[in-house]
Amino acid sequence: MSTLALLAVVIVAALSGCGSSGSGSAPRAHTLTVIVRTTSTVTTTHADVATPKHRRTAPAPPAVKPTAVARVTRPVAERSAPGTRGHVLGTLATHTEFGSVTAVPVVTRRGAWLGVISVLAGNGHLGWIPASAVALTNVGWRVYVSLERQRITVLYGGEVVRRIRTSTGVPGATTPTGHFAVTDRLSTGVEEGPYGCCVLALSAVQPLHLSDWDGGNRIAIHATNDTEALGHPASHGCAHVDDADGHWLLDHIPDGTPVVIANAPFHRGRGSPA
Repeated sequence: MSTLALLAVVIVAALSGCGSSGSGSAPRAHTLTVIVRTTSTVTTTHADVATPKHRRTAPAPPAVKPTAVARVTRPVAERSAPGTRGHVLGTLATHTEFGSVTAVPVVTRRGAWLGVISVLAGNGHLGWIPASAVALTNVGWRVYVSLERQRITVLYGGEVVRRIRTSTGVPGATTPTGHFAVTDRLSTGVEEGPYGCCVLALSAVQPLHLSDWDGGNRIAIHATNDTEALGHPASHGCAHVDDADGHWLLDHIPDGTPVVIANAPFHRGRGSPA
């Protein structure tokens, strides 16, 4: 198990979609603590199994490669395309707005440039940064959110390790679909409130205007006290879970973990954005 390095940083979260659709007033911002975990390299090994010679064996399933994650070591301009021909989307800092070390999944590489999933690029787009500005590590975790099933499937090394009931956005405030990433792991320090115990902030943003919501536009997976709504859409766009699952996600899922949000149910051919 990788070593946990705990960094307590006082912040105020402004996450969009993080309230029940039935609430008439906007939730208040709550003080959160950032949990920063050092991620170790994940390797996958396969044991050889002896089989009788007269039996025909099925081909071995392909190994699931861990996702390369770039940890930003110096502030760097993120561009819309590799090289200086891409316009600048903004500056990717060494730390996020919540105080975590910036860690972004690497989807592709072109020469000295990395195509990454980040908030700056926006939903459905890649941003490009030079490889010289980051340190690369590997993450073996993947998260798949099914809007159809209202279920979160968590994988490690290609194996399903946990299935979680969730509650995503209602019609008119639906949860955006696509390939995203965990940007921050936040502990609220309380079990009550609109975010419950725990928040996994995502790179996804809520593109819809919410007239009764005055928070930010970030989407998150976070805990909720409204557990009766789990299994049915009931949020402004975030994916709600109960406190037990929120604690488990906070303990296991590192920053930079790829997250796929889709309308379809999970199957093993999906959930690999990088």
